[in-house]
Amino acid sequence: MSITGNLINKQLITHPGGFTLIELTMVILLIGFMLSITLPRLHDVALSDTLKNTVRTMTSTINEVRYQAIKDNQEYFLKFDFGSKKFWTDSSSLSEQERTAAKKNSFSLPSDIRVIDICFKGGENKTSGEISIGFSKEGYISPVVIHLGSEDGRQFTFVLSPFLGNVNVLENYIAIEDAKL
Repeated sequence: MSITGNLINKQLITHPGGFTLIELTMVILLIGFMLSITLPRLHDVALSDTLKNTVRTMTSTINEVRYQAIKDNQEYFLKFDFGSKKFWTDSSSLSEQERTAAKKNSFSLPSDIRVIDICFKGGENKTSGEISIGFSKEGYISPVVIHLGSEDGRQFTFVLSPFLGNVNVLENYIAIEDAKL
């Protein structure tokens, strides 16, 4: 055997090429320390934004009402009450007791969030009272734009297209004339 062959064999025996338990423990501790610093901030940014949570809730509710109208083959309504800052679903097939229960169990907007207005194509902007948005049994809807805002000045626009069946959510306040309906 040559001298280099002996040196390679000795290195393999004395330094087997791996990590010690202490090295692995230190890496795990450092990762844990870094996560403990970043996760609370990530939680605050991603999960506690009430405006974005409300946007997600309202989008899923609109999609669910449309789906329910098609599934049940009957007209459904998404109702908004500006005074109580609530929204809920309604149907012509509901009894008066069921209608009262639906309104009572409605989704309440967080205190820092409000529906700014609801704009129907060719109509005026509704800013007060109780407003109904109808979904036909085929899932069609009259063109409407819903504006949602928070106390910190951020705003979102929901564009409900008559035939597409999807909800476009846009940041900022977009007038119904500028929305692609």
